[in-house]
Amino acid sequence: MDSILLKNANIISEDQIIRGGNLKIEDGIITQIDDIDNFDSSTQIIDLKGLYLAPGFIDIHTHGAAGKDTMDCDYNAFEVIAKYKASKGTTSFLLTTLTATQERILDVAKLLNRYLHREDSLGNILGIHLEGPYINIDRKGAQNAKNIRAANIDELDEIINILGEKLKLITLAPEIDGASKLIPYAYKQGIVVSAGHSNGSYDEIKRGFDCGVRSATHLFNGMRGLHHRKPGVVGACLEDDRIAVELIVDNHHLHPAIVKLVIKMKSFEKIILVSDSMRATGMPDGSYDLGGLETVIEDGVARLSAGNLAGSTLDLNYALKNLIEITGLNLVEGIKPLTLNPAKLLGIADSKGSISIGKDADLVVFDQDFNVLMTIIAGRIVYNILDK
Repeated sequence: MDSILLKNANIISEDQIIRGGNLKIEDGIITQIDDIDNFDSSTQIIDLKGLYLAPGFIDIHTHGAAGKDTMDCDYNAFEVIAKYKASKGTTSFLLTTLTATQERILDVAKLLNRYLHREDSLGNILGIHLEGPYINIDRKGAQNAKNIRAANIDELDEIINILGEKLKLITLAPEIDGASKLIPYAYKQGIVVSAGHSNGSYDEIKRGFDCGVRSATHLFNGMRGLHHRKPGVVGACLEDDRIAVELIVDNHHLHPAIVKLVIKMKSFEKIILVSDSMRATGMPDGSYDLGGLETVIEDGVARLSAGNLAGSTLDLNYALKNLIEITGLNLVEGIKPLTLNPAKLLGIADSKGSISIGKDADLVVFDQDFNVLMTIIAGRIVYNILDK
């Protein structure tokens, strides 16, 4: 039995910080917290010396990092992205596609399905978030317009036949042709349907919610905004308690006042922080490809040539830092939009998203400045710079 004892940590649990606490992992599962009453000579003991020990971050929207993108469609890209995300504390994430031809999407799905069955995969890729191609061209953002099309159940079935339950989430515009049929179909398959890249009216979006839409992709960005006589997509998402909302808290996509406003308006468990990171994340400024579109990175901000924001270069550990600095939330609450809340949306909160006995040992160790020093996935240390 593989066993690790993490001692002298500030453990961020669901309701408190356990100061100087201990945590035991056996065969990839959290088995004891704080009062550790038994361990043998084979147990690996790691003294965390007062560092924070938190549930691993869950990113439901990330396109790439470290020079690689989901749509590169090769094993090396998946592996590089997975390792980079782990180095920033992300223990579970959804590789996110871009609007592309059906052929290209199927190629990505097939290769990822094979990759996930490899014994040497890192274990932090949960599946795919299909962003596009069923979006509104008027709110395409950094999506390639030539591949935008009407919602198509036959196409979706082809993807489901390859990925099965690994197709976790789909972003679409509820108002476009075919969406009213595809939304309830996807919902019945257990896929989370998210409203995004949408120019729908308030009434159109609410009808989408009634059909099964349960979240909003990068709220305020890539969607019709809020007007006091035309609430639009944003108004519908803020008003409806069924809807979880993604926020990109990088101090570029959203003004701090908007972040605070959303948190005041929405049930807190419906707030989900995402990176929406693209291949330039962790890379120097310069020019990068994003789904066939040239993206320029300047001072870490990604924009198309026309000036539109084009994804981000955000890491979730710094999203957490930004959220706490903006809102004044404590760590116990502040970490939930990166951990427990996305786990609930994906229906995996029984095994991930918090530090509890019986849950997967997906953990991150960070210091008071939110620098990640160790990441553990299913009880396996996959990143460690504690002694550097």
